[in-house]
Amino acid sequence: MNYDFKYDAISLTRDQSLSHPVSICLVLGYRCDLNCPYCLNPDVELKDFSHIDTSLLNLLSKWAPIRIVLTGGEPTLYPELLSQIGSTLKKMGHFIIVSTHGLHYERLLRMDWVDRVIVSLPGLSPKTYQLMHGINGFNTAVKGIRSMVNAGKKVTINFIVSSYNISEVPHFLKSRTNLR
Repeated sequence: MNYDFKYDAISLTRDQSLSHPVSICLVLGYRCDLNCPYCLNPDVELKDFSHIDTSLLNLLSKWAPIRIVLTGGEPTLYPELLSQIGSTLKKMGHFIIVSTHGLHYERLLRMDWVDRVIVSLPGLSPKTYQLMHGINGFNTAVKGIRSMVNAGKKVTINFIVSSYNISEVPHFLKSRTNLR
């Protein structure tokens, strides 16, 4: 049986048969430079975390190795905090994932401790991208995905299906290899 435990900037997914969680999401802050209509945090107070409590880091060091997703808001808007926490957790032996919109991919290219990047790409055209993310960033996001893949980063594309992009789903499944 699984249950979720939420404490401010941490969300744990835990299997009761294990002595520790298998996956943790750490929210670095809620700032984001998109305007998605489906945003889960549109009215959240823009609380930023300047550090992660050392007691949390001590606990995480005992649980290594687990999968840790660094997320937000947009985690690349906190490059120093992202690097500090990510590299510290990687040294502990954790598998580190950064969940991002991918527009600031240059920052991720410099972070050698990242094991996987999850990029939100909600469509296959600039029009759909703008409808889903509220800005014109399609070409930058695709360039970022290609750059990260070409640099050897493991990239997963998060494609949120909605009425805006449902017609693109079959094309998306066929075109995923074109992002290399």
